[in-house]
Amino acid sequence: MSNYLNLEKPNENDLKWGDSVNRNTDKIDAECNRLNTAVNGKANINHTHNFENQFAPLNHNHNSLYSAIEHTHTGFAPSGHTHNEIASLQNRMTLAENRINTLFSDKADKSYVINLLKNFEHSLAGLTPVIHLNGQGSSSQNLRVNCWLNTPAFLLEWHLSVHWLGLPNPSSRAPQNTAEFTIPKPAVNAPYWNGNPITSVTLRVRARNPFLNNNWTNEAILTESDIRMFNFIDADKIVAALACNSNFRSSLASVIVANPSMSAQLVSLANSQQSAT
Repeated sequence: MSNYLNLEKPNENDLKWGDSVNRNTDKIDAECNRLNTAVNGKANINHTHNFENQFAPLNHNHNSLYSAIEHTHTGFAPSGHTHNEIASLQNRMTLAENRINTLFSDKADKSYVINLLKNFEHSLAGLTPVIHLNGQGSSSQNLRVNCWLNTPAFLLEWHLSVHWLGLPNPSSRAPQNTAEFTIPKPAVNAPYWNGNPITSVTLRVRARNPFLNNNWTNEAILTESDIRMFNFIDADKIVAALACNSNFRSSLASVIVANPSMSAQLVSLANSQQSAT
């Protein structure tokens, strides 16, 4: 076999050497056809490149569109230049960063914040609030309701229902995030006191986690039957009551006589009132 086209070389005694020659002829013909095809795609030896269209001549230049090899840039900064303004800005940024770090140095650490965020989704299902009630006596004009729930939940929404004795239906207070409610006592002339200074009230409390869907506690119920009417006492009532008490009048006269300064003031007051009339 040849080194390039793999042409066959028949042996001297090969009776079928003609077949080998024919096969070699086919290979040579195919190779010549390939070579002619490749040569036809090449340019003529004396071809030129018209640079106005696509190509430039061998010794072309770039005229004013390009700079010379040893050109310089006037009006530009050298490669090792610095900016004083940038250095000043960096110092101010460092100062601002230090101030920010100082500002947040006394804030909660990352672990505390993460635990706090976890408690946003703490469930209240199965828990029951505790109700504390104050202000039942006659010296208080309002009832004070304090609720408590043993939970790490971050935020609760409290709901309160109030049902006074003698009213057909309870009333609901607006939901709030604090667990303290103030409930005014009924007016003295309210019909459901039924002529008594004592009445009864039933409180119903429950809470939910607003960050979870329909996550409610159990309902806590407290009934207090010794709610006393607020005893509102004004100055006119006190004066009227004392004026009818002979012991008080006698004691007051003794005090006035024993105190000349008070007597003089009372006389002066009486004279000024007479002058005004």
